[in-house]
Amino acid sequence: TQAVKVLKKAGFTGSQLGIYLFIGLPGQSLAETQETIRYVHNLGVQAHLCEYSPIPGTPDWPILEQEGYVSSDDDPLIHNNSIFIHHKHHISFEQMQHLKDWVRV
Repeated sequence: TQAVKVLKKAGFTGSQLGIYLFIGLPGQSLAETQETIRYVHNLGVQAHLCEYSPIPGTPDWPILEQEGYVSSDDDPLIHNNSIFIHHKHHISFEQMQHLKDWVRV
């Protein structure tokens, strides 16, 4: 919030400012994502969505494996950001498209 205020005071407009938001993080609900997008829009700046995709060998991988989100024998395609959140979080393609359309407004 403070950074947005400072940047706007320096002359930047809301259309020139954007905040990147991860979506599809393990444990993150669709409602939480929607609430975060509303918060960013209420700041008067653009929201940019980044779809989470787990990567083998990262510090998150063993945690995700222990929690059942991934498995060492998973097809790597399932970890792709275009598949992972639909497969593991039960977010439909329609819901994802709605979020993408919403942040473009």
